[in-house]
Order: sequence, then structure tokens, then C-alpha cells
Amino acid sequence: MKMKKFLTVVAGMSMAAMVLAGCGGNDQGTTAPETEIAEAVTEGAAEVVSGAAETVAEGAAEVAEGAASAAADEMISDEENNELVQATLTYMGGLYVNGNPDNDMELAIFRNEEGDVIYIIYELGSYEYGMYTTEDAKLDDGREYEKIIVNDEKTYGYYFADNLEEGILISANGEVYDALALDESVARDLVRTTIVGE
Repeated sequence: MKMKKFLTVVAGMSMAAMVLAGCGGNDQGTTAPETEIAEAVTEGAAEVVSGAAETVAEGAAEVAEGAASAAADEMISDEENNELVQATLTYMGGLYVNGNPDNDMELAIFRNEEGDVIYIIYELGSYEYGMYTTEDAKLDDGREYEKIIVNDEKTYGYYFADNLEEGILISANGEVYDALALDESVARDLVRTTIVGE
């Protein structure tokens, strides 16, 4: 809209310049020099351009400020996001390798509001988390366990004893470790780490 107004003003000033240039003056033979008319038109156009540029710049600044403010209002912190996510999760149980210097694996199992099972696996500084496919499997000694298929190249496994206080964990390289029940507070810390970081 401002640009259209600017063009209209410039066009009007150009017409005025043409009219003045075409006038022969009065009967005494006096005429306005063409250079003065051109300078007047140029000055007027410059003022309009300058004013239009300032108006556009101010408008752009206001739009940018408004957008930034709206974005800030919509953004939430990682901690707030963690709280929102945690509220949607129900802890189903977990296991951890206890007292073994070779492995510090932890497994936490949650269910979200849609009923999906979510696995969080920590092992030697690495985290895996998601809604993974599982399947029944057996160890060489005949013990049954649940295999967690992270991808074609990486799988884990777990088994809970009847008392749910102990079981086994199977690492990414297939090693079997005795495990104990994982406290929910530790499991929730694993969730937080996947959202907020260490």
C-alpha cells in the first residue's frame, strides 16, 4: 500500500514538472528555468523515497519484533518439556547391571498415553530410546528372554524373574549379565537425559 502511494506521488510530481516546463510564462516573457523545476521534482521525490524507506523499515522492525515475541511465548524450556513428557509416561519396570566393572547397562520400560511401549537403554555412555520391535528369544542355555530390536545391526535383551526384583540384561554384543530391578527415580532420570541432556 505504501509503495502504491509513493508511485502516485512521484507520478503526480512528474506531471507537474511537465506542465510547468510546457508553460511559456507570462506576457513579459519570463519563464521558470527547467533546471529549477527538475531540482524541485528531484528533491520532492527524494523526500518521498526517504519517508517511504523509513516507514517500511519501521514496519519491518515492528513485524520482526512481534514475531520474535510470539516465538518466545511459544517456546518452552527443555526442563518444561521434560515435565510435560514425564507426565505422559507410566513406568512399567526396569533392570540394571549391578556391580560389574565391564558393563553399566540400564533398561527402563515406559508406556505412553496411547499405550505404546517405550524403551530406554543406557550402556557404556550410549543411549537408545524409542518404540522398538520385540520378539521372544532363547539363550544357548535355554533361558527365555525378550529381544529388543533397535535396528538390523543392534539388539538388546532382558528377562524379569517371577519376583520382578531381579533378572538378566543382554548387551549389544550379546553378553548376558545378572541384573536387579531399576528404581523408578533412576528410570525417570534416564528420560530426562534423553530430553535435557547430561
